[in-house]
Amino acid sequence: MATTGSNNIAKTHSKISDTKTLVVHPAESPSTDGKPQSTGKQRFLNVARGFMDIMVDGLSPRIKREQKCYDLIVVGGGHVGLTAALHAASRNVDTLVIDRKGAGGRVGVIERMDCSTKTPPSPENRGMPGLKIVQKHHFNMEMLRGRAATGIRAERECNIVITETGDEYQARALLLAPGTRDCRLNVPGEEDLLDAGIHFCATCDGPLCEGQDVLAITCGDRSAVEEALSLTKFANKVTLLELGDRLRVSQQLQEKAAKHPKMEVRLNTMVWEFQGSGNLTSVVVKDMNTAKSEVLQVSAAFIFLGQDPNTEFVRGVVSVDRWGFIRTDQNMETSKTGIFAAGSSGRSSRRQTVDSSDEGAAVAIKIRDYLSIPNAC
Repeated sequence: MATTGSNNIAKTHSKISDTKTLVVHPAESPSTDGKPQSTGKQRFLNVARGFMDIMVDGLSPRIKREQKCYDLIVVGGGHVGLTAALHAASRNVDTLVIDRKGAGGRVGVIERMDCSTKTPPSPENRGMPGLKIVQKHHFNMEMLRGRAATGIRAERECNIVITETGDEYQARALLLAPGTRDCRLNVPGEEDLLDAGIHFCATCDGPLCEGQDVLAITCGDRSAVEEALSLTKFANKVTLLELGDRLRVSQQLQEKAAKHPKMEVRLNTMVWEFQGSGNLTSVVVKDMNTAKSEVLQVSAAFIFLGQDPNTEFVRGVVSVDRWGFIRTDQNMETSKTGIFAAGSSGRSSRRQTVDSSDEGAAVAIKIRDYLSIPNAC
């Protein structure tokens, strides 16, 4: 890559913008009106400028396939995985990202993401589409998309990731950041109406239900009930369904839900079927005490049953808790040397997008420290 001259720099920038192999999440879009940047904006821009400086100075992060193994393989192209990959690549760590879908993870598929600023809402800071956020900056890095990791193997010389095609990829260090998936009800109509009236995030999709009647299906815990209550800011009516005979929350929160003018709490009730052609129009529910069924006319249903970690492919190799979340030590390293974990699939993660950049950067530093130790690979 050329390193000097204005023409060469222009070519370098053009090459970066044409690259479509990896993206990084900025907290917000850069300001063009001359106003001061927020802390989140400035932190990202500093990283982005630093990376651009490195590229202009001649560093090419493109991986040489003929080498015996990569320095680092990141399993999971979500917010944490991409942030860690950016930090690693910017320090000349040969990095491969493997993701079963595409770059961006959950951030890349949400309709809109609110920006965390102290200024009042305005057209400029109201939010950005999630996909635009993760596509904001590109840089030259090897990424294997559309390949699910089906297993890992820890060997003396290199750690190995096995994909669904049977291919094996070796690296001195692995970062496990496969994320989580929303728990489903597994009832008729659910799969067909996902994102067509069936949602899993009140913050992301609640504003889409302005003035509508919606359903909130909960597991009765505090976070689920609080998410259901947050829907009352937008919906005309929220019907909260709980399979059990009570909400497992504080008395104060129970009373808040029961007395809210826009909320109806129905206990001992389960969803039997989602109905609608193209979009959700009604839900069949069943009273567990009387076995009586009823059809509720709603425009949206929010399922708040928690999340399961996508860690089936690592169980039996690294230590996980009883729910399948990966255990790590203070260095974010798993029970196997050289295998690290971060993000929502980790036991200690706070599972907040706003924390993901810090977590990705932190684990990248730990991995760089590990790679500085003499290794047989």
